[in-house]
Amino acid sequence: MAVIKLNTTDKVAPSLDYAESRAVERSGLNCDVDYAKEQFLKIRQLWNKNDGIQGHTVIQSFLPGEVDAKQANEIGQRLAEKLADGYAVAIFTHADKHHIHNHIVINSVHPETGKKYHCHNGIGRVRDASDELCREYGLSIAHERPSRVRHTLAEQHLLQKGADSWKDEIRQAIDASVRQSSNYDKFKQTMNDEYGISIKDSGKYISFTHPDSTPAKKLVSRGHKLGDDYTKEGIIHGIERQISQKREADERWELLNQIRDTNSVISEHERERHRLEHERVRSDSATTESSEHASSGSGTQTDPPRPTVEEYTIQGIDFIRLAEEIEDADLRATRPERAVAERKERERLAEEERRRDAQRTREAERTRQQSVTVYTATDTQSRDVGRSGGKRARSRSGDERG
Repeated sequence: MAVIKLNTTDKVAPSLDYAESRAVERSGLNCDVDYAKEQFLKIRQLWNKNDGIQGHTVIQSFLPGEVDAKQANEIGQRLAEKLADGYAVAIFTHADKHHIHNHIVINSVHPETGKKYHCHNGIGRVRDASDELCREYGLSIAHERPSRVRHTLAEQHLLQKGADSWKDEIRQAIDASVRQSSNYDKFKQTMNDEYGISIKDSGKYISFTHPDSTPAKKLVSRGHKLGDDYTKEGIIHGIERQISQKREADERWELLNQIRDTNSVISEHERERHRLEHERVRSDSATTESSEHASSGSGTQTDPPRPTVEEYTIQGIDFIRLAEEIEDADLRATRPERAVAERKERERLAEEERRRDAQRTREAERTRQQSVTVYTATDTQSRDVGRSGGKRARSRSGDERG
């Protein structure tokens, strides 16, 4: 079983020094592990990206006795290949504790493209890749998953009463600030300026101080106590994720507009072509009819009705309608809440229709039963009348004989 921890650092050199000093096994991916610190620095300087995040660290821990140091390092190297293909990565294996564990250090800049490394879906993606390798090597799998939001018992009691805790207020402020921020520095500024929440970043941990905190009643919480989404790494990846999603949505809208513009031009050209073709056919038809009238000497010339422009499409395809359908599909893709609302509305209408059908069925059955009851009553009454009439007739006949 491998347990994963994930972090980022704006000073990667100390992380490399620590990992190297206690390593019993080491290996490098796209770098010479013995000169990893120098090579990492040169790559960042080459692309002028030595500021901000310099590296990402992954700690991969194994259960005691499951692996030896050599096998652990091999697994760590394969994990690095899955997570950071093309990036320079140093893998160091430690055995200084009761369990063997890997320190995997990823340089933040790609040596060939200059792109910054982004670990989207963070801890979840790393854990899934590690679990896949553990299965391949016959190791046990950690079933515990990270909690995006963590509530203490006191918070749970407040939630049951319908009240918010001061920690929830910090979470809400973080969520809002992530949506408004384009980078981590902007996030810290927004938290302080708009919500009065101060942030202490020690590198390893990040902590938040509520504006109502006092020396007598300190309202301070570390990010990982609030949940994995509120650690420094979780916040940074949240900012990167929402920027990436916005960029993708903008690109889709731009492509859609290009399609609509192109379709408009195509439709206009085709309409003009059809108009000219119609004029030619109309002219040919008029000439033919004129000749026929001239030869027969009778009849009058009439123009055939001219089709409207809307009757024409390009090979049976209405490109304007197609563009509208593409736009509608894109709206559903970029606004999942709208798609969910539409689905719920369809389900509601379908349920109402089912209820109406059931009501009509019940009314039809009630009407049928009433008809049967009336028929039965009428038939019984008719039989009674018949019997009474027969008795009277027999009585008169007896009187006459007497």
